Amino acid sequence: MLTISDVRSFVGNSAYFARGRIYADEGRVFSVKESSAPDGEMILTGRVGGNGEVYDVTVCFDAASLHECSCNCPAFARTKMCKHVAALLITYAEGEEGLSARREEARA
Repeated sequence: MLTISDVRSFVGNSAYFARGRIYADEGRVFSVKESSAPDGEMILTGRVGGNGEVYDVTVCFDAASLHECSCNCPAFARTKMCKHVAALLITYAEGEEGLSARREEARA
C-alpha cells in the first residue's frame, strides 16, 4: 500500500509535493487507473488538470521506490518530476474516500 510518506519520498521536491497536494485537494485528478506489471510493479495512469490543460500522467513503482514516471506538461520535460505526478500519487495513496472528505472540508 502506498502511503503519503512514500509519495513525499518518490517526489523528492517539496514544492512539487505541496502543489500536488493542492491539485489533489481541488479535485484536479480526473482519473486514476491501476494495473500491475508482470514483475510486480504497480502502474498508475491518470489525467490531471492544470492551467487550462489536462495532462496524461503515468507512474511505475513498487513498495520501495519510484521506477519511472511521465507527464506531458512543460515542467516534467525540464525536471522529470511535476505537481501532476505528485497529485496522481497523493490521490491514489489516499483513495477516493480521503479525497471526498478533504473536498467537504474545503467547502465548509
